[in-house]
Amino acid sequence: MRKHAWLLALALSLSMTGLARGQQTDPGPGQDVKKRCIEKFGIWNEVIHRRLGHERYTAIAFTPNGEVCKNNRDFGVAGDLIYTAIYVAKEQKNDDRSPAIQFTKCDLQSPIPNNPEGGNLLPETQDGEGWLNHFPVRQCFGTSAEMRITGTTNPDPVNFTLPMYERYRYTLQGGVISTSQHAHSFGLRPDGSVQRVFDKGPVDDGPEYVASIVLYALPRYFQTWVRHRRGAELEGLEALVARTYAGRDVLHDNGIYDRIGLVFGAGLSNPNDRFVAGLSFEIIPGVNGIGVYEYAKLKELAGVKEGDPFTGTEDKIPVREVWERKVVLGVSLDMRFVMGLLRRSS
Repeated sequence: MRKHAWLLALALSLSMTGLARGQQTDPGPGQDVKKRCIEKFGIWNEVIHRRLGHERYTAIAFTPNGEVCKNNRDFGVAGDLIYTAIYVAKEQKNDDRSPAIQFTKCDLQSPIPNNPEGGNLLPETQDGEGWLNHFPVRQCFGTSAEMRITGTTNPDPVNFTLPMYERYRYTLQGGVISTSQHAHSFGLRPDGSVQRVFDKGPVDDGPEYVASIVLYALPRYFQTWVRHRRGAELEGLEALVARTYAGRDVLHDNGIYDRIGLVFGAGLSNPNDRFVAGLSFEIIPGVNGIGVYEYAKLKELAGVKEGDPFTGTEDKIPVREVWERKVVLGVSLDMRFVMGLLRRSS
């Protein structure tokens, strides 16, 4: 009895193994269509990338039943191009239904023009297996783009939402620089029977606090200028996006060029007496190291020197205002972080 049970278990195990192998080697018609769709997408996406010369776009291919077959990224960014296509399988060659993608939500940003009637990137390439039927390029803004896909093997329209991220050109930051250019004051101290002039300080390097505007991704503007000078053979929306820089997607744009910024700022205590201008580098999100040229309006003695005897009162010590300049280093924080710290301390 035990022998028969053992043989039965062995036979059942072999049959299950064979079934599993059969499932692995036979992907079925649906998986085969998706595989061909992915292959077509790879060719299509490579053509888009070569043509544009940048990666500021989203390309999405859908299967014949309206599901996402493949995309170059699973999100969009405000102002970036959106390319869409539907894979048409060989089984649909004589199908009367015409696949279509309609944007039901695609916010515009004036005065940047939109061209929903723009031509296809390249003609559909048909072969014995199927082809990608792609549609005019779109440019959307806002928090999402919504599409309705019809004419597929799915009898009902398929709705698809593409989440969108905003682009920003600048950020407000508060920072501290290490500098020797401080606002000095002068006084008198007794030395025997005379009063001598002395510098009350502060002296040596110390902190000065500044508020600044950091323009994101400074090198990207030069890249755009070079691309524009080369006169890429693009038209409509493709030319517009290739030749303009719309700002940084702070969540996903984290390359070296994206983290280099241009800094303009002023002192927090006396904004009219201290200005800074220079470069920043984002160390971690919201925290920048900065190197700036500092202009500071300072007071210096006029007609007397430190240590000279003076017979008048302290407020009569002759001084004059001068502008001093120096390259200094510092650190700046996104104002959202600064405000959060201030709220916690209060």
